[in-house]
Amino acid sequence: MAEDKCGQCGAAAEGMICGFCGSLTADAQDVEAQRAALEEFHRVLQDQPRERQIKMLRSGYLPQYGELLIDAGVRCLSLIVDEDISAEPTLSARERLGAIVTRLKLEPPSERTRTAIREFEERIEKHRRTNTWNAVLGLTAVALVVGGLVVWWLL
Repeated sequence: MAEDKCGQCGAAAEGMICGFCGSLTADAQDVEAQRAALEEFHRVLQDQPRERQIKMLRSGYLPQYGELLIDAGVRCLSLIVDEDISAEPTLSARERLGAIVTRLKLEPPSERTRTAIREFEERIEKHRRTNTWNAVLGLTAVALVVGGLVVWWLL
């Protein structure tokens, strides 16, 4: 059963997941309880304002079981938008996916786990490359504009 207050932030706890910080507020030791907590986390996450989504993605609940970590990672993939390369909640979702990968690497190796780790790492790297490429393009455009202004001023 859920506590009256979140043990992490002290907010009122109404379910298994704190609606303020995304932490687990109830006992969830077995797979089914953790699956229910993960489902609730994603429901609560959707209903939050952007600032709270960012906080919840960065420090919110992650299950302990490998199969549920993979599910959490798959759900996280849809939150990473390449068009929002340096915007939130994309960056927080990428960080959450990185935390999921780290936890998956601690799991006993299986083909499913290895595949998930590989796919998640590829997605993280793709987003980082896009972010870097856009930064290079932006700096190049600024340099061209400044160079053009200098040439115009000298003429």
